[in-house]
Amino acid sequence: MLEVDVHDAETQLSRLISVVERGGQIVVTRYGKPVAKLVPIEIEPSQLRPVGFVAGEVSDEAFGPLSEEELQRWQ
Repeated sequence: MLEVDVHDAETQLSRLISVVERGGQIVVTRYGKPVAKLVPIEIEPSQLRPVGFVAGEVSDEAFGPLSEEELQRWQ
């Protein structure tokens, strides 16, 4: 477990978050005494949201070029 002074934690927060995202834990200290702990959040599968707005599979046709009529509607 990594220990980091509060000042260093402020200046290196992005790097510390990266460590935590990979499963690490970090203790933040002030004057050598632990004051906080950064740990990964455990997310229940039921809390995960599906990506996108379409349920199921998307046909290859959806990724093809637009017709001239569809292009005109976007302009």
